[in-house]
Amino acid sequence: MSEIISSSEVIASSSDSISIPQRELALSDFFDHHNKANITISASKEVFTFLSAYQGEKDGKYNDAYLPADIHIELLGQHYDFPCSGIRVKGNTSRAHFFERGKFTKDVHFKLNFKATFDGEIYNNPLLSSYKVDWSEDAAGRKTRKDRNFLGLEKLDIKYIPRNTVTMPGCLLREIYCYDAFRDEGIMAPYANLAHVTLSAGEESVDMDYEVIETIDKEFLKRRYSKDEAKGNLYKCVYNGMGKADLTRDGAVDKSTGERVEHGKIGVEDNYNRYVPVYQLKTNDDLGEGSDFSDMASFIMKLRDCVYETDQTIEDLEAILDVDQFLKMSAVSYLLGNFDDQRYDYNNYYLYFRPSDNKAVIIPYDWDWSLGLDLSGRMAGLAPLENYTYDGGTVSNLYLATLFGTDSTSYSQEAMKSTYLSYVLAAKDTVLKEEKYRAFAEIFGYSNHQETRDVLSYMSAKRIAAK
Repeated sequence: MSEIISSSEVIASSSDSISIPQRELALSDFFDHHNKANITISASKEVFTFLSAYQGEKDGKYNDAYLPADIHIELLGQHYDFPCSGIRVKGNTSRAHFFERGKFTKDVHFKLNFKATFDGEIYNNPLLSSYKVDWSEDAAGRKTRKDRNFLGLEKLDIKYIPRNTVTMPGCLLREIYCYDAFRDEGIMAPYANLAHVTLSAGEESVDMDYEVIETIDKEFLKRRYSKDEAKGNLYKCVYNGMGKADLTRDGAVDKSTGERVEHGKIGVEDNYNRYVPVYQLKTNDDLGEGSDFSDMASFIMKLRDCVYETDQTIEDLEAILDVDQFLKMSAVSYLLGNFDDQRYDYNNYYLYFRPSDNKAVIIPYDWDWSLGLDLSGRMAGLAPLENYTYDGGTVSNLYLATLFGTDSTSYSQEAMKSTYLSYVLAAKDTVLKEEKYRAFAEIFGYSNHQETRDVLSYMSAKRIAAK
């Protein structure tokens, strides 16, 4: 079998020798909820032992390193092989030492990289040097590898289920539904589905359902924008050891010069050198510390001015932010009720700066604390304009500039509040529609599951609060 079987090829039936023409598959087939792919990830025990030992904890020195694994995907009767692909552990608090004494002992999230070349500087480290690939005499082979993808995906996130089981039964389908809801309301969000995944380490294996999620990266942007409009800077924004992604100047921008603080909250993630910024540049980042971070630094400064300077106008805000997109995204976010999002916990969002106008667009991600799965105990009953945060602090500057201005804010926010509330009212009967969720859960066979009952209970309560 070739490295990548063309989905338009004639593939022989496994039951006999008759060749059956197969229709060409698309990425939409992989994320169609009626389809369930089978994914087998095979690696040596040494690989899984390394991943467990050195990537089992957050902020580990080797957390960026991919190790080799063979990936086989079966979808709608068609088979795709990706030998020597990359695998690494992903996540923050979900990391764990999952493979010990030659056995899979815990569940963790993984990121798969179909185009991994294993020739970066990190592989010069003695611990990783045995995995380094020398492409010096095979430039064509390296180029072929760099072009390798699965139905357009260069990378794929897979997350175990159930998770967040502090409140049983935890997250099974909630995140998938949330991403669907965002897209149904016109908000850019990744696609997600369930797949059956087998992890294999020789004779030791484990299989279970995982959530498979479209990675938010340059390819994600290219699938949604024109070629030129997809060339902008994309930032992953997280609440981590360096602080909150609250878009304040603290630790990010020098207050006197407006310049980015070196090795501060804005940067390129580099676990090997123990640098994990809050605002992580994910595109146009090849130069590391030498990359251009001016768009994020400028955005933070101008957003701060809109909140606290008396000479700012609504036009100043509209010059740096796609305000309408933000208000609609915030309305859907409010309805879905994630206490760990950009509004309530300064966390879990991407910022993309469109090249055509340099305005910021917000992309939601990591929505597995939603739809009633709630450590705050507040999400179901919160009113649309209730000024609340999970830690009791001030909402981020993004929300101060749009919905919760300070005494210093010089422009009226009444029009934005009215637009936001109109989006809440327009979306609540579709986003929070019990029949819609029942039909969604039925596809996966979860219509009578406790999670479904919990979600329907949340929807009923939230619809009342959203009046």
